[in-house]
Amino acid sequence: MSVIGNILSQQLRALILKEFREVWRDRRALMIALGFTLLFPAIMIGSGALSFKVVSETDFSVAIIGSEYAPY
Repeated sequence: MSVIGNILSQQLRALILKEFREVWRDRRALMIALGFTLLFPAIMIGSGALSFKVVSETDFSVAIIGSEYAPY
């Protein structure tokens, strides 16, 4: 590995460790993130089913206007 690659990997490792320490310090944010992670699939399934129900139950009609002005 080149010197630049080695320095970049050390910086990346240090950045990842710093972020993990910061997240561990702020446990409230970690709990909120984990809660959203666990609830997100249920929210997506529920909203998808609800939107499908709304679309399937909505009546719509198409009216063609202006036919009296159209050429024959």
